[in-house]
Amino acid sequence: VTGNSMWPMLRHRKDRVLLAPAEVFQKGDIILYLPDNGQYILHRILKKENSYVICAGDNQCEKEQVENSCVLAAVTDFYRCDKRYSVNGTGYRLYR
Repeated sequence: VTGNSMWPMLRHRKDRVLLAPAEVFQKGDIILYLPDNGQYILHRILKKENSYVICAGDNQCEKEQVENSCVLAAVTDFYRCDKRYSVNGTGYRLYR
């Protein structure tokens, strides 16, 4: 993970994520997407529509509309200090 847009959930160059293909995604999921500018972005879904989602980093106010076709993967787990946490765990779900 690089950048501070997902802080405090994910820390710059300290935390790692495990990704899986994002065939189905929903509000609250953290997704990896590739917009037209060619820069990979990892942000949380705030709202889901039919053909797109509205996303933002946890540490950002600016929202982005992302076409479903640009979504590459979703975070399934993250690592902090080499300890693995699932996005399905109780602690994470309370945070989300």
